[in-house]
Amino acid sequence: MPSGSVTASFPNREGTVQRRSFELQGDGLRYRVPARPDGGIPMSVRRRMP
Repeated sequence: MPSGSVTASFPNREGTVQRRSFELQGDGLRYRVPARPDGGIPMSVRRRMP
């Protein structure tokens, strides 16, 4: 497995390339996943705890 790669959580995604746009700002990391069928784009936010 190449450096920086992770194993898929879902078998139907194993071996596929999944790119995510991300943003680092202060103690926060935000990333977006592909659009849902209704066109909405989910965003996940992670924050570093003090």
